[in-house]
Amino acid sequence: MPDNTGGGTHTLLTDAAGSLLGARALRLLLCLLPANAAASEWRAPGLQGLTVRSLAAAADRLYAGTEGQGVFCLDLAGGGSVWRSLGLDGVTVTGLWADRLRPGLVLAATDGRFATILLFRTLDGGRSWEPLGSGVPFPASGVRLMSRVHGTPGSSTIFSAGGAVWRSDDLGESWQEVFPRAELLSLEVAPTNANTIWAGGISEVALSRDGGLAWRQVWRPDAPGSGATTDIAAHPRIDGVALTGHDGFVQRTEDHGGTFQTVLRAPLRFFLAWDGDHRDWAYAVGSSSGGGATAYLSRDLGKTWISVARATPGGLAVHDIEADDRLAGVVYVATNNGVYRLCGFGPSGRPGAAGKHSRPAPARAPARLPLS
Repeated sequence: MPDNTGGGTHTLLTDAAGSLLGARALRLLLCLLPANAAASEWRAPGLQGLTVRSLAAAADRLYAGTEGQGVFCLDLAGGGSVWRSLGLDGVTVTGLWADRLRPGLVLAATDGRFATILLFRTLDGGRSWEPLGSGVPFPASGVRLMSRVHGTPGSSTIFSAGGAVWRSDDLGESWQEVFPRAELLSLEVAPTNANTIWAGGISEVALSRDGGLAWRQVWRPDAPGSGATTDIAAHPRIDGVALTGHDGFVQRTEDHGGTFQTVLRAPLRFFLAWDGDHRDWAYAVGSSSGGGATAYLSRDLGKTWISVARATPGGLAVHDIEADDRLAGVVYVATNNGVYRLCGFGPSGRPGAAGKHSRPAPARAPARLPLS
């Protein structure tokens, strides 16, 4: 059975101090407890024994999509000690998105093992789920896979990626294929402009700046098949600034992909997030092919990086990361052995902007696409 609690010390502190400390202060206290030797430590708040493939945060909730066990939720406002199952048992959830403006709306992309169902939607925080795959057109690439999903806060527009990039303007009831590429691994809707869509795959990074109507390839590897794009994180406040995570390196652009600079190299598969409070801070967490994860921090908008958490024991593989949207210096990591929390990067800031997936409302609503 998986461990759905945060462990003895954390649980005891929550019970003893919960009535004396606010939830935010208590979470900070737990992160600042003395730990073994490293500036930042890997702590395990739960789901150990499960493979967690995806994370999303909104409205003091952290959602985890698992391999074959559906979706779980952690109440961060309540101290963050017990995970609650939200259903979809038997489903592998490869991508999650939660709307910070509508806390009950959560989207879950699946691994494509179903004949038609590629996406599930809940409007009531997980009490019930609706399958949405019947409206997804079969991709021109021939690869029926939806690995990532990303909405726009407060809007009915959704993008998803896998065997193509699809767009829906009615919360998933109907879909258009807008970018016919196979094996897309990453997807990002820029929080500064909801018409700016990033997609990354085995051999490229592509960008649309008109809501998916037109696309251009902004990066490709020197050698075909090298440097697969595992994650993309657009800056939540500075338009045009983005980080791309790859097998072996991290890149940075500040001109919508006009130019890229390689800013970090390590034999890791990288996932990325911007800090929820410090606008200049970014995180890169990765694992090697043999297992074992390492975390890096940038305090200058991704230009330079330092290692901030020692490597974990071999065998731990990273699948996604999510920055806490209220506390500076707190990052959650999805792994093949549950969820880990990294903290102690620096002092907590005031409640700030949302993290990588639960972002401030976009500056402009997404433009409507013409009906096909």
